[in-house]
Amino acid sequence: MKRTKLTALLCAAVCLVSLNGCGLTEHRSSSAVSDAPSASKLPAVHSFQIELIDGSTYTESLLSKADVTVINIWQTTCPPCIKEMPDLALLEESLPDHVRLMTWCLDGSYNSAKAKQILSDAGYRGMTITGWDGDLNNLLGQIMYTPTTIFLDSEGNMACEEIIGAGDVLGEYTERINSVLRAKGKDEIKL
Repeated sequence: MKRTKLTALLCAAVCLVSLNGCGLTEHRSSSAVSDAPSASKLPAVHSFQIELIDGSTYTESLLSKADVTVINIWQTTCPPCIKEMPDLALLEESLPDHVRLMTWCLDGSYNSAKAKQILSDAGYRGMTITGWDGDLNNLLGQIMYTPTTIFLDSEGNMACEEIIGAGDVLGEYTERINSVLRAKGKDEIKL
């Protein structure tokens, strides 16, 4: 009997940790977006190579082609990650060429069929990272929840504070992107 109760308690604890670890909205970052973007405590990513879900590879030079690169970090086992994917697809299709949105599926290299299905169901046709090295390993060591979304400048520096948890993709992401563009003296985007 004691063993059954202990097992039930352990299962309940694992479930709670799993839900929190995949990013409920109370983990969202709380700083207000202003003209000056808040700094992230996450490390910059100046040197890396990525492999995309389609098999293509890129280095950090990819970042130089955009004023802002937004990377949404997710997992196939994270319900909030999957729920926001259709909004990410809409945002990605709406962005101008100087702003890029990518997703980074942490379990995509060994669960690619499921990741591809989630992306397809959501209508997401943008870039999805499934393999990585270099500074992205350092960054990943600092990520505690999925989804987490980071905003990088053209040199791989964190351009503003990350967004932790799922939420208002179109509104909040656009606010963050525009705060970074304003700080660079660039025109804001309108969706």
